[in-house]
Amino acid sequence: MPLWETAIIAVTFVLLFLLERYFPLRQRNRPLLERLISNVGVTALVFAVNATAVQSAAQITQQWTSDHPIGLMYLLSGSGIVQSIIAFLLMDLTFYYWHRANHRFRFLWRFHNAHYIDPELDVSTAFRFHFGEMFFSAGFRTIQVALIGV
Repeated sequence: MPLWETAIIAVTFVLLFLLERYFPLRQRNRPLLERLISNVGVTALVFAVNATAVQSAAQITQQWTSDHPIGLMYLLSGSGIVQSIIAFLLMDLTFYYWHRANHRFRFLWRFHNAHYIDPELDVSTAFRFHFGEMFFSAGFRTIQVALIGV
């Protein structure tokens, strides 16, 4: 990820964190430092798994589909802009259904539930996922990239 993207994410995170502190929707029950240490630790693990598993799987699949033109995008004609918009919408829609599956199926929910364990949801829980869910997401992303052909 380019440095400017990382900077935008970090600044946004800090701004949201400060807004939540100054304008809370509800009273906090757990000490802030305890929650932050837990959530930042889980987030660091998730970022490491994402950098190695999810991104690698998607990039390998994307390279493979570039060399072997398969997927829906290769069947569509039109400008690159139109295809990009369609691909974006299909990626978003299919990932929405993946997210729904994570809530619906007990096996997947066991991993996805880590996102909701902290009852005091805030910006620090945004990236709180079970690392196992990230591996399953990597598999799903691989299928997604291949079938859509991005």
